[in-house]
Amino acid sequence: MDSLIGFSKETKNSGPGHGHDVTSVTMGYIDRRPSNSSGKTNDRLVRKTYRSELNEGIDIWEIIEHARTKNGKLKIGGALWYDHETRRVRQVLEGEEDTVENLTQIIMNDTRHTDVVFEQ
Repeated sequence: MDSLIGFSKETKNSGPGHGHDVTSVTMGYIDRRPSNSSGKTNDRLVRKTYRSELNEGIDIWEIIEHARTKNGKLKIGGALWYDHETRRVRQVLEGEEDTVENLTQIIMNDTRHTDVVFEQ
């Protein structure tokens, strides 16, 4: 099974008068699983987006490093945006439906952040 996992980080100053930086982290996984006879992969791929607020004292970079390893093994891709000033997080998750649904439950029960809202 071939795969390609990518990771990039970009921090931007929001400009004069805005007073804070926003970090964008993109993690990706390109699925190269063998296809079935119809030319499609065997599992349904889905995308989910959520937003939350990171609790005080939690290091976003520890979470990102852990997620890079874990999500790569789970074949989860997506992107994460983090605002240093407000501690707000927004993440897009992409992957096989069952895996994304299981990860959704883990995220909802994670005590490192509050106000978790999954978008439709």
